[in-house]
Amino acid sequence: MRGLLIGVLLIGIAAGAAAEEVLILHDPALPPARQVVDAFKDALETAFSRRGPRRLVPVTFREVACGRDTPVGARGSGPDLILAVGTRALEVAGGGPDPEIPVVYALVHRPPAWTRDQAHVTGVGMEVPAEKWIRMIRQALPEVDRLGVFFDPANTARFVEDAKRAANRQGMELTAVEVRFPKEVPARLEELPPDIQGLWMIPDPTVITRETVESFLLYSLRHRVPVVTFSEGYLSLGATVAVTLDFPSIGRQAASLAWRILNGEPREALPPEAPNGVILRVNPRVARKLGVRLGTSPPGQGR
Repeated sequence: MRGLLIGVLLIGIAAGAAAEEVLILHDPALPPARQVVDAFKDALETAFSRRGPRRLVPVTFREVACGRDTPVGARGSGPDLILAVGTRALEVAGGGPDPEIPVVYALVHRPPAWTRDQAHVTGVGMEVPAEKWIRMIRQALPEVDRLGVFFDPANTARFVEDAKRAANRQGMELTAVEVRFPKEVPARLEELPPDIQGLWMIPDPTVITRETVESFLLYSLRHRVPVVTFSEGYLSLGATVAVTLDFPSIGRQAASLAWRILNGEPREALPPEAPNGVILRVNPRVARKLGVRLGTSPPGQGR
């Protein structure tokens, strides 16, 4: 009888509890956005039903494709949390009427700097740490010891410095070439030392354009060196290795941050996180054409 009464009481508490409303703002122009949103919703629903002291409080979702005049909510009546997927979505979320609504972002290339004064905005970044990059390159291309990388110091200087240190720790030499304009890339490619064994295309907007990608891939063919890139789409064009983001994993990681916020964890303890989900893809056909030996890929990660 006592167990029955407790069960009835718990059901009553759950029924009377106010639902946590999560507003999901997403940019429909971003193809991976749907993967992130679906994984986020599934993970957060699972967390609320199975984890922690607030497991009896339901969570509801409201999805909005963001535009210039996207409504976020009136002051005092907004959502409990906003998931902003994409740069446009984060801009809309930041322009809402209540700056204290917590915001978790994903798929934002250049998120705002995090400070304790602005701790209501956090999220999952898109920059794969340099250490992980080098480790995965070493895994995919075990015989490549000297790698060339092009970068614009205004965009990726810190990342390249981290990459140099990471490469040195793993027995690799990184030749970093500074460029200020995309048109410099073809000429600077011809200045690379002859012992370069591979090219690393990092997501630097100055370095990566349609024309420069073509230059990198032509250099790869002429000199029989592999190209490592950040987008799986470049594999079909002639790149050998791609280190890409696992978008459902990013959604689940964002859900973990959201769950902690809605559970009352101090926002100052929740700075932005680097993405946990990173996938290694390879193109064996290109590797064979170049005469490059590939390492062992994780199960299911080969192309």
